[in-house]
Amino acid sequence: MMLNRIFLTFTILLIIVIPVKMTSPVDWVSKSDSAVIYPTNQAGPGSTGLTSPHTVTNFFMPAIFNSRLPGWHTYLDTKAECYYDIDSLAMVSAYEGWAVGDGYVFHIFNGSCQQVEIPAYDIFNTIVMVSPTEGWTVGSQGTILHYLDGVWTVSVPRDQGFYLDAVAMVSKDEGWAVGDHTILHYKNGLWQPYVSSMLNNLSIYSIAMVSTNEGWAVAYDNSCTLICGSLMLHFLNGVWEEGDIYPNIGLDSIIMLSADEGWAVGSEILHYSNGNWQPVASPPFIRLNSVAMVSATEGWAVGYDGAILHYTSGAWQSANSPTSSILRSVVPVSPNEAWAVGEVGDILHYFNGSWHLVAGYPSNGPLQTVTMISPQEGWAADLGGPLLHYKNGIWSPVILPGVYGLRSIAMTSADDGWAVGEFGKILHYVQGAWQPVSSPTTSDLQSVAMVSKDEGWAVGVQYATTPITSIFLHYTGGAWHVSSSLTNVFVTSISMVSKNDGWAVSSLGPILHFTNGTWQEIDSPTGYWLYSVKMISESEGWAVGAKGTILHYLDGVWQPVHSPTNADLVSVSMISPDEGWAVGMGYGPPIIHYKDGVWQLPAGKFDFALVSISMASATEGWAVGYGGLILQYP
Repeated sequence: MMLNRIFLTFTILLIIVIPVKMTSPVDWVSKSDSAVIYPTNQAGPGSTGLTSPHTVTNFFMPAIFNSRLPGWHTYLDTKAECYYDIDSLAMVSAYEGWAVGDGYVFHIFNGSCQQVEIPAYDIFNTIVMVSPTEGWTVGSQGTILHYLDGVWTVSVPRDQGFYLDAVAMVSKDEGWAVGDHTILHYKNGLWQPYVSSMLNNLSIYSIAMVSTNEGWAVAYDNSCTLICGSLMLHFLNGVWEEGDIYPNIGLDSIIMLSADEGWAVGSEILHYSNGNWQPVASPPFIRLNSVAMVSATEGWAVGYDGAILHYTSGAWQSANSPTSSILRSVVPVSPNEAWAVGEVGDILHYFNGSWHLVAGYPSNGPLQTVTMISPQEGWAADLGGPLLHYKNGIWSPVILPGVYGLRSIAMTSADDGWAVGEFGKILHYVQGAWQPVSSPTTSDLQSVAMVSKDEGWAVGVQYATTPITSIFLHYTGGAWHVSSSLTNVFVTSISMVSKNDGWAVSSLGPILHFTNGTWQEIDSPTGYWLYSVKMISESEGWAVGAKGTILHYLDGVWQPVHSPTNADLVSVSMISPDEGWAVGMGYGPPIIHYKDGVWQLPAGKFDFALVSISMASATEGWAVGYGGLILQYP
């Protein structure tokens, strides 16, 4: 909920024109089209072409966008120039549209995205297009920009006492903008405040106009102390009036199909029919940001955790989503085609009966681990929740209700594998599905390594004990059990060579060797933390850690080797004894390459944070990091 703000009243706003010509690529040429929707009378979170104003800042925005690393590229980066959270989308045809988010305006064409120059900065929340050559966008600090014949101009400057979340145009000559304590009316070329004491405590999130004489908006009364919830505002015959309050329901988006029918979404879905707004059944535990209807019998709604709902046959039903990121806006352009946008530049396209991610990332959280079964298949885990599955050239989220905090994945084949994480969580992948299994510990499990589908090891840390205690779990006989524990040691990673030989590394502690059926401590040749270990054979392996630390195990001895970076290296993947990669974060280049007997920096500029790397071959690999960042090699 947005903070209360001081409301200042101005009688008339003069239009200030600061022209900026939008330069488009020469191949972005408008064509005639058959399915064109101009969202002229819907606005705000969730109406046709519009979305929720409540932007959640992504503090882990990948910095790869300012980097160029030969051989490596971001997943789907051929479409990516919208590197920011996209809050609102308005399509002017089946393939062309406009979007806003994080203070920027973007031109969309077939899923590709180009940031355009604008004459003023604001956190723009909603955009609406009256035609392919005219549109409006409004911002949190009151800025209103007007697009006309290829030029964006400032219609209302920021800091005039208005805080705007949504805009809806009845026609090119009339419209409304709403926000905190604010309703503005556009007519005769001027934006003028609608003055009413009713607005003093209201935050208005979305607006939908039926005609010049009627419209609806969803709002929240910030002065509420007892029965709180969203309320409806109704505009009729020149007057806005408060309608019913819906206790414990938060609404973010509204759309009207006619004076007799409409929809509003948020924590629940409300339907307007027969003169009343009534809740309707919908899948539980879903928060929606945007709703758009193709017709009275079909529509779409999108929201948190990549949620997509489809209205058909008189009911709202969940649809498969290619992302777990927050979706902010959805726009259908025909019964068979639609677009949606969301966090971290996600752009989704609906065609051939399913949704496809054409730009952005399938997850926006901190990705903790990636493991490739082959160049064609692999898995990754988001610390905040979903697993990601790579198959047929696409990363897709696999959402498991109640499952989060996974840190490590080990696959024995395409049909069998294990994932471990916080609070002792253990999942088994078998028969095409991930299933929780009984765990003998509540320790945070850091790493898992399988010798075969019948035997493996996992390591974890019990923070609640004093001193800190690390445990080793052994999987044998179809069950996991605690094998041993160590105090004052934080074990971070494990790599098994065979059922009789393996290694684990720790922070500020020993290196551990599994031999002769027991884990034995070996002094580490470095005083820095070690985060990852990868064994090539019983006689050779590598470990990496803080401040660019690299250790090489050869002929029975661990020894430090020269490192070309000061970054904290947190993951290492070896293709062969002669080639490998390591990634990390912090002060120094975060990716290094081992070849010709030397660890070296790849050519190029790079300034991003990576957490895990897995090479399927010398010519195919993936690395993941914060903000849902996924890099592909080559």
